[in-house]
Amino acid sequence: MRRKEVRARKEKINERLLRQVKQHREFVLVERTFLDQPIAIELERPGVPHSKVLGFWMDRKYYAIQKVVESRREHGEYYLRVITDRGAFDLRRRWQMDPWTLRLMPRWEVHAALDAIPVRRVPKRV
Repeated sequence: MRRKEVRARKEKINERLLRQVKQHREFVLVERTFLDQPIAIELERPGVPHSKVLGFWMDRKYYAIQKVVESRREHGEYYLRVITDRGAFDLRRRWQMDPWTLRLMPRWEVHAALDAIPVRRVPKRV
């Protein structure tokens, strides 16, 4: 396949995923690949402690976040499971010490790429 054909195929898959995001509210997220790539995050209000994450840059491509499925905190780390316009990802923010200044700096990275499988709710029968 040529690159244009592959890109067109991926765009169709992503459009299908976005339609499913709008229709369904629940997903089963299955980890597809483990990634440990640093990313640049775009925040709604930079400098505010609890600002909303709007999107992120990875490999010179922008991923706009459509839905935050889950967020959780662990000791020194913060995880976000998000559905973007290009797929589903598990993001992680951890604190890393700068060796020269000994200050803690937040570091965002893509922890894993996920497959989002929509689940339809069946009404209860009484």
